[in-house]
Amino acid sequence: MRTFEQIISAREWENQHVTHHNVLAAHAPLKAYANKEAALTKQDSENQLSLNGEWKFKLFDCPESVLAASVESDFDDSAWDTIAVPSNWQLQGFDKPIYTNVKYPFADTPPYVPEENPTGLYRLNFNLPKHFTGKRQTITFDGVNSAFHLWCNGKWVGYSQDSRLAAEFDLTDFLVEGENQLSAMVIRWSDGSYLEDQDMWWLSGIFRNVTLLAKPQISIQDVQILTPLDACYRDGWLNVATSISEKNAANRVEVELFDAQGNSVFGVKSANCGQRIIDEKGPWLE
Repeated sequence: MRTFEQIISAREWENQHVTHHNVLAAHAPLKAYANKEAALTKQDSENQLSLNGEWKFKLFDCPESVLAASVESDFDDSAWDTIAVPSNWQLQGFDKPIYTNVKYPFADTPPYVPEENPTGLYRLNFNLPKHFTGKRQTITFDGVNSAFHLWCNGKWVGYSQDSRLAAEFDLTDFLVEGENQLSAMVIRWSDGSYLEDQDMWWLSGIFRNVTLLAKPQISIQDVQILTPLDACYRDGWLNVATSISEKNAANRVEVELFDAQGNSVFGVKSANCGQRIIDEKGPWLE
């Protein structure tokens, strides 16, 4: 496990060859519904836990100013401020927003960023639901600007940039029954800021949802749905490709198609689904 001092000295927020550590591969959004009835309602899944809300927060002048002890699980943060997640810290009374259009808000010397690099330390204590135990547990940050390191119960989990992309980490080996603690060190400027520059307000922080997800150890990891049309644009195919978390496990995928009213149109259970013609006119006039 990397120490806090090693993380700071590595300065990966200025290394164009590093965009993440231990971030899971991107995939289609999956809610881990317990059954198809729950999925059809499109309500929150019982296997999801939102970590949005009030987090403890302290703003430092730069990453080097952050106290190493502040990422430890037993650190006393009672004197710290609180901040809403998701939000931008500049809109919560910390630091200042910056507007630019054609110029960078810092010296144009990539991949380097200013030494004065505001850094926010977020901390949250939460209880792990009992029914999450024994499952694969992942956490997803849907948007953090512009780079961050993550710790769980005092142990370093990983690092991510690409502030407009979700960052998902596997916490299965980090979480414990009962109370758990998360720490996120969010850095305002990174080498990614050079690529994310636009005519815009520069804002920082955990600005999108944070979600904990629990899934069976053997589960669908990704799904791709394609609907190509024939040369006459009359008939189409529904192609569904899935990937499973355990490649060597004996498994079978069930695919079921529903119309707009929630009626089942087609279903199949197979490792190799094949094709079937479906007469589905849709709600439009021909």
